Amino acid sequence: MPAWPGVADLGKVLRLLAAGAALLTGAGAAGTEPFARVVIERVSDGDTLTVAKADGTRMKVRLSGIDAPERNQPYGGEARLTLERLLAGREITLDCMKTDRYGRSICRVFADGTDASLEMLKSGAAWWYRSYAHEQPPAERRAYADAEQNARKGAAGLWQTSSPVAPWHWRKTARH
Repeated sequence: MPAWPGVADLGKVLRLLAAGAALLTGAGAAGTEPFARVVIERVSDGDTLTVAKADGTRMKVRLSGIDAPERNQPYGGEARLTLERLLAGREITLDCMKTDRYGRSICRVFADGTDASLEMLKSGAAWWYRSYAHEQPPAERRAYADAEQNARKGAAGLWQTSSPVAPWHWRKTARH
């Protein structure tokens, strides 16, 4: 009867399975290894940052699943500060899925293993980006929807105002 792998072996097996799944699903296709560790260089706004990869190259990252207020939009500065505080001094890992039309890698960003996008929603610093919900697993969609709904009910962050303008509407009016 074969022996069960030890804890160290189990970790290797899990990493290999995750890497295999990433190859099959296309994760990491945006220029990083699946769950790559990075260093934050700059937080541009509530959903965009610049990171340095292990090899020293820089990469612009857009947090997946959320849309935060623009810098020149009401609550934009607060959203940026919320993301900075969330990421500061923590181990940052990325799970990148694709690259957007602006050349940014669209990634799930984790701070010490915690989903940064979900935390931004919970704090009322961003909207759940429903236009891309089809790209999320069902459990993540539910968690994001619940987090935004709870932030709205609790008047957290940008939900303190009576009618905050979603960034996708703000961008349309800003162009005209």
